[in-house]
Amino acid sequence: MLLFDIQDLKLPGRLVEHYESAAILAQVSDLLCQGIRRFFGAQPVTLTRENLSLLKQSSYFVSEKSDGVRMMLLILKIGDGLNLYFLDRNTKIYEVQTMDGRLSQGYPTNSIIDGELVLTSRNQGMQFIAFDCLVLRGENLTKLGFSTRLDKLSKQVFEVDGEGSISVKILEANPHLELIFKRQYPHNNIRYLLEDIIPNQAHANDGLIFTLAEGAYTIGTCSKMIKWKPPGKISLDFKLHIRSQSRTSDNKPVFRLLTWIGGKKYVYFDDLTVTDAQWKYWSLQGTVLQNRIVEVVKDDTHDKSKLQPKRSIWRFSRFRDDKPHGNHISVVKKILTSLEEAVTQDQLITATMCVEEKFIVGAQCADIRKSMLKQTLPEQSNRNAQSTFGVSTPHSLSVQVRS
Repeated sequence: MLLFDIQDLKLPGRLVEHYESAAILAQVSDLLCQGIRRFFGAQPVTLTRENLSLLKQSSYFVSEKSDGVRMMLLILKIGDGLNLYFLDRNTKIYEVQTMDGRLSQGYPTNSIIDGELVLTSRNQGMQFIAFDCLVLRGENLTKLGFSTRLDKLSKQVFEVDGEGSISVKILEANPHLELIFKRQYPHNNIRYLLEDIIPNQAHANDGLIFTLAEGAYTIGTCSKMIKWKPPGKISLDFKLHIRSQSRTSDNKPVFRLLTWIGGKKYVYFDDLTVTDAQWKYWSLQGTVLQNRIVEVVKDDTHDKSKLQPKRSIWRFSRFRDDKPHGNHISVVKKILTSLEEAVTQDQLITATMCVEEKFIVGAQCADIRKSMLKQTLPEQSNRNAQSTFGVSTPHSLSVQVRS
C-alpha cells in the first residue's frame, strides 16, 4: 500500500501575503453568502455500529478516501483577469496561476471546488482530486443535493470538450499537477471499490467516504457524511508536547499528547510511545517536535500483561502540519468509541449489500447517471469487469503555474 507523508508534498504556487488573503477570503465570503474566517470544508464523522444503519436508510454515494492534503480550489475573477488559488485547512492561500482575461475563456470563473491534493506514483506527480463543488460560475450550490452538484461539476468543469486534462506545470523541473474528477459509486458496490479500484490507483488511500446523495453541503461537521477506515488504521490527531528538550538518544524525553478543547486550550490525553529507533532518527534529523500536530494510532499488538490496567499504547503515524489543531475533545470521544465498536470490512460489505433497491443511487438520479455512468457497474460476482461510475475526463485547458 502507498504511504503518504504530508512533508513530502511541496505545495504548488506562491504563498499569498496576509493582506492579499484577506481580500480573497472576502470574495469567497461573498460567493458563499456568509463570513469566512476559517476552513469551511465539510467534515465527515467516523462510521460506528451505531450509525451504520444510516447507510441502509438513505441513498449514498461512496468513494475512496484519498490520503493527501484537503484543499479548496478557488477560481476567481480578479480585475480583468482570472486567478487560481489553493486554500488549505490553515486558511493559507497559494496562488497557482494568474492569466489574462482573454486566455481564460472556458474556465469556470468564480467557482469554489472541494478536493484533495495527493502525490501519485505516476512520474512522481501531483493530482488535485475534485469531489464536490460549493460555487460554480458564481452560483451558490451548497443548498442543492450532492448528486446535483456532481452533475454540474462533471458537465461544466470536466466535460468542456470531452477529452484531455488541466495539466498545470509547477516548475520546469517538476512533474505536472492534474485536476481529476473523483469517481463516485453506488454504496452497495463497496467490494468492487475495495478489491478492484483502490489496489490499482496511483495515490495513497486510507478508507472510504459515504456522502448522502441528496444532502446539501454542510460547512463544518456533517453528521450524515461518514468516513470508514479499517479498524487497525483508525487514527486521532493531537498536539505533541515534550516535557524535556533533550536532543540525545540516551535521554529520551516524555512525549505527551494534548487534546484540543477549543480556542487555544489543550488538556492532557495520554503519552505517546516512541521507539528508540524513531527517537534516534528525529534526533539525528534535528526534527522540531514541540507543539506540532501528530496523527497517532492505537497499538493493539503489545503484551497487555506488562501494562498498567486500562493503559493504551499510542504510536506515531505522521505529522499533520496541514491542520491548525488536533481533534476536538468531542471528536476524540467519538473516535475512541469507534475504536471499541469498529466496523470491519466484512461487516460493512454485508450491511450495504442488504440496502433496499429504492436506496441505490442511480435509480432515482437519472440525470447524473446519464452524464456520469460510462459503463454499467459489474455484478458482485463479476468484479473484474471494466467499470467506471463517474467522469475521468478532466477539463482540457493548460495553465502555467507561478513559481
